Amino acid sequence: MMHLTAVLSVFMFFASVPLSAMLLMQKRRALFCLSLGLSALCYALEQYLAGRLLGGSHAQTGLSALRLPMWAIAVLCAIASITLTVGLWRVYLYERRRVTPMSVKEAMDSLPAGMLCFAPGGQILLCNASMSALSLAVTGEEPVNGEAFCNTLLSGPLPQGCTRIPLEGEAVYALPDGSAWKTTVYPLLFEKREVHMLLSLNVSEVYRQTQRLERMRADLAALEERLKQVNREIVALTAEREMLNTRVKIHDELGTNLLAIKRLIAVGGEQEERRALMERLRLNLSFLQAGTQASAADEYELLMRTAQNLGLQLEITGVLPGEEPLKRILATAIHECVTNTLRHAHGDRLQVSISESPGRLRAVFTNNGLKPDSPIRETGGLLSLRRMVEDAGGSMKIETDPAFELTVELQKGKAEN
Repeated sequence: MMHLTAVLSVFMFFASVPLSAMLLMQKRRALFCLSLGLSALCYALEQYLAGRLLGGSHAQTGLSALRLPMWAIAVLCAIASITLTVGLWRVYLYERRRVTPMSVKEAMDSLPAGMLCFAPGGQILLCNASMSALSLAVTGEEPVNGEAFCNTLLSGPLPQGCTRIPLEGEAVYALPDGSAWKTTVYPLLFEKREVHMLLSLNVSEVYRQTQRLERMRADLAALEERLKQVNREIVALTAEREMLNTRVKIHDELGTNLLAIKRLIAVGGEQEERRALMERLRLNLSFLQAGTQASAADEYELLMRTAQNLGLQLEITGVLPGEEPLKRILATAIHECVTNTLRHAHGDRLQVSISESPGRLRAVFTNNGLKPDSPIRETGGLLSLRRMVEDAGGSMKIETDPAFELTVELQKGKAEN
């Protein structure tokens, strides 16, 4: 029985010491004094029982000389045990029900953001777990001086693998593990003195999305440039095809013209007939002798040269747009109208009238060719042109009475898809 009581007294003594420390941290002075008395009682019981058990070889105390009965020792141990249990329970309830420095520290450590408060000169007042982890990643050690650590983050040299990049007007630090932290310093007033708080927010997801958008923007810019080049190549190839078809047609017409010349020589003819035949021969020969056209600066210049080589007079009133997608759509529309004027209307002049209004651009295409004898069916090039116009948020209208007229209206400033 005495052995068990001695072990219990030792346990109670070592439990009373942290109880006193926690009461001192909580600034509960009355209970702290009682806990000191409890510690003294537990120590005295431990010394008394040790003296009884060792039979004089242990240093004698005042209590061991009293030769207390066992029931009195048991009562004292019970009182000390109950007091210790009640004290620990009250400390636990105090921690659960009140805001204490320890509960504040635990709450700060649970935050995903890093937080470091320091006084002028660098004395650290508060540092949570996230900021400690950031300091280990950047400097390789726990923060010791808040001001020095703040200067390292804002303008000092960073270790290999860490980079300082601008994001939304503030400095962001990308770490080797792929995370990114945005750090800001705020002034605070604490106990009538000015301190500083270093706040680091984890913006890894925003950083990754920003990097992804930058890569997509670069890819889209490259794709846009490629589309422009492809469009120029398509216009050039289509123009070459039309020129080849026209060359073949004119070559076939030369035989007919030669027969007409032979007939005029043999039987004569009207002056007007001879003048028309000479004009046809002059156009045909000048076209066949034109050769390969020089490279054009853009789609408009290429279309001008193509129309000139095809013997078509292209008249443009107004200013052709230079921004995309308006330029690509207008170039396609001019190319389609040049082709239709030569192939279907058999005209030699195409007129393009361009006018602008707030937020809108209007282009009207007319020619001096034959009036269509039936409603125009939108197939091939015209159908593709309508899709381009409508995809850009515009509209397209074709009229055939009293003459052919194609009207295209587009929105200015609309981003290209």
